[in-house]
Amino acid sequence: MVMPAVFLLLLWPMVGLPFSILPAIYGITIINAWVSASISTMLMCLIFDGDLVMKVLIVVFVYCMSAGGFFINMAEQPAYIGWARYTSYWYYSLGLYTSVAITPFDDDDQHRMSGALDSYSFSDWSDATNLLILVTYGVVCRVLAYVFLKFSSKIKFS
Repeated sequence: MVMPAVFLLLLWPMVGLPFSILPAIYGITIINAWVSASISTMLMCLIFDGDLVMKVLIVVFVYCMSAGGFFINMAEQPAYIGWARYTSYWYYSLGLYTSVAITPFDDDDQHRMSGALDSYSFSDWSDATNLLILVTYGVVCRVLAYVFLKFSSKIKFS
């Protein structure tokens, strides 16, 4: 996980947040990457065609970003579509990022950051709940990957 560390170290001075929250942001980034890798592993174990799995992964990750509130505020959408945010790990990841990097420092009226986030929907549940959901998401995907491999007709284990 060197790449996220290098990225954050290069980016951090430009962001202007205190270095004291850098370990928490790095931890959230690692968990987010692990869940993404878990989803990818699960789909690769389900679909053995490399070209097809890449196309499916693009659709899945765009869905996760869209449903997670990255592009629009899903909480303001009609109920029949707004519930989709709960199926996206991005919803919980961005909730963690917001609670660590924005909420504690959002007290300056001239530089209020929360106003910029009104058009997005991120989880406002507790950090522990968001973290538990992310870990559960990753574990379930890893277990499903094992099940898909175990019962696959293309691979036989002795």
